[in-house]
Amino acid sequence: MADTSSCPDVNVFRLRVVIAGISPLIWRRLEVAAGTTVAGLHAIVQAVFGWSGEHLHRFVIDGTEYGISYVGGPGFRDDARQVRLAGLGLREGERFAYEYNFSAAWRVDLRVEQIACAQPGRAYPR
Repeated sequence: MADTSSCPDVNVFRLRVVIAGISPLIWRRLEVAAGTTVAGLHAIVQAVFGWSGEHLHRFVIDGTEYGISYVGGPGFRDDARQVRLAGLGLREGERFAYEYNFSAAWRVDLRVEQIACAQPGRAYPR
């Protein structure tokens, strides 16, 4: 585990993102700033897989569901636009899920590979 106590500003989460239940394996490796919101992570996952964001979605992190509530859709305790990854207590090796298009039951598995200091001059997400 990296010592991020000396990070001057921002920590970065390196995430391995895998579409579950398909073969061949489709995956991405992302680096996102710890200040990214859960809603922001949704937008990033949509972009890296080339999806359009037209379906309902949620993250399930440590047994809690996070998403954006819509009329006629599921409700969530916390607003995903306000919850930041840094506030979730994520640890290296921890896994969580992103569910997209509830009627098709698409699931994406995410694993925190590393928590590190942001590199000067590097833009995130990447």
